[in-house]
Amino acid sequence: MASRVSARCRHPVRGGRAIDSHAVDFLIDQAKRHKGELVVFPIGPLTNIAAAIERDPEFAKNVAKIVVMGGVVHARGNVTPFAEANIYNDPDAAQIVLSSGAETVLVGLDVTDRTSLTKDDFAALAERSPKFGGFLAAISDLYIDVYLGRGARGCSLHDPATVIAALRPDLFRMEEGDVEVVLTGERLGQTLLAPRNGQKTRVCVEAQYDRVVDVFLDGIARLG
Repeated sequence: MASRVSARCRHPVRGGRAIDSHAVDFLIDQAKRHKGELVVFPIGPLTNIAAAIERDPEFAKNVAKIVVMGGVVHARGNVTPFAEANIYNDPDAAQIVLSSGAETVLVGLDVTDRTSLTKDDFAALAERSPKFGGFLAAISDLYIDVYLGRGARGCSLHDPATVIAALRPDLFRMEEGDVEVVLTGERLGQTLLAPRNGQKTRVCVEAQYDRVVDVFLDGIARLG
């Protein structure tokens, strides 16, 4: 498998180096430099975002929006029956972010688990975009196999759907309210949607799933 992937993925690696500052300091600095413009897309646990909020009280006001790949309010979790992985792995950080006053959108399993790409879809994408689509097709095999082992027909577009929710909110139905994170017990990491009472949180609960997938495929194809 490794040799087949490497043979199909021989693209030049861009030069560069890691920045010297800590990730939290970098977030704070960028939010100040691009006040009211910066949209943050956390696609993992919210540890660094929470740390930025605690270190700089203005961070939540400086960012335009925080669009989180995480949470689940009406569907089943993926690490426990109640919780989605990114929230579960640092529920305290998630609660800090949601309670910060920042405009926040949760794009969680309610919608991302209902997007799906099969191996045939990736093969077709490789035809449309040999360089980038071919790369994705090559590296997706093992990822899709995990989903097939669970009885699914293809892999979910968790992170791409999160970006698409910000770019094309018309493709999503969102519910507004306060989201409370369970911090202890067997329901650790569960995200509970309640009537709005101070937060600026919206939760994606439904989407036009085929169109979301098409936006992803068309975007990759346009890269060449």
